[in-house]
This record gives sequence, structure tokens and C-alpha cells, in this order.
Amino acid sequence: MVIKDIGLKDPITGTVALVNGEIAEDLTRYFAESEQIPSACALGVLVDTDCSVKCAGGWLVQLMPGVKDSDIDKLEANLAKLESMTAMLDKGMSLEDIIRAVLDGFEVDFLQTSEIGYRCACSREKVERALISMGKTELRKMAEEQENSEVTCQFCDKIYRFSRAELQELLTHATK
Repeated sequence: MVIKDIGLKDPITGTVALVNGEIAEDLTRYFAESEQIPSACALGVLVDTDCSVKCAGGWLVQLMPGVKDSDIDKLEANLAKLESMTAMLDKGMSLEDIIRAVLDGFEVDFLQTSEIGYRCACSREKVERALISMGKTELRKMAEEQENSEVTCQFCDKIYRFSRAELQELLTHATK
């Protein structure tokens, strides 16, 4: 199942049967069956000897309406001679190099590049708002029962500590 939020009232949900559990192949099938967009996709993760992720990457190519058969043939020939995504990453190819290999013979313009990484957007202020949203009764109970309280972000595991006085201050804000 793929769920897309394109800014409408409700997200769009599409469901297709899994091909074999390989994410790239299953995504390719999803695009072909659910969205009727001929697509090719490759993904790869290279795991280091200490079980950490050494590198990861992927690409997705979709045919535009009105594409010429000769362009489809050229793209299919490029895809047939590509190594696996993991092999290309292991050789040190940049994502731009990989895209150039996928689209060899086509004009490629990179309009923008940006670093991708896991970054949690939590902050003390957001945690304070979450505590206030628990309601006055729960916040008062928390302040009365514990000298110090901890809230752990469920995404990044950062711990936010609140003293009884800080919780009581939040309670004051919650009652305004």
C-alpha cells in the first residue's frame, strides 16, 4: 500500500500486490498498475562490517506522456547495462554519476541538490506544547507525583528533563 499526501483533504491510497518484497521492484509495479506510469526504480544499501550503513541510494525514472519509442529503447538499453545500485555506490560513484549512467545519451540538468539525512525536528518548545496538550489534570498529577520528569522523543531518543517547578509553570500556561 502506498499513501500519498498531495495537499488535498484526504491522502490518496493505492494498493497492489507485492511482487517479491524487493522495494524497488514493488514500487515499479505500483507505478505501473496503480498510477499507470511506466517506471524503473533501483535502490541499494551497503552495510559496513560493523553493521552500520556505509552508503545508500536509489533512482526512479518515469516515462512522460508522448515519449518516443526510440527514447524508450535507449533508456532500456542503459538500464540493461547498469550494475546494481549497491555495486555502483561501492565503487564510489556519486548519485549524479549514477543518474548520468541511467540517462546516458539524454540531456541531464541538475536543477538542485541537497544533503539528505535523518534529522528530528523535536525541540523543548514542542515537548512543552505536548505536555500542555495532555490537559491540566494530567500535568498537575505529573508535577505532584515526581520531583523531576523526563520526556523522551520517540523519533530521536533525545531526553527532555523537567523539574516540578517547570511543570508547574507549564500548568500555569495551560490554564490561561
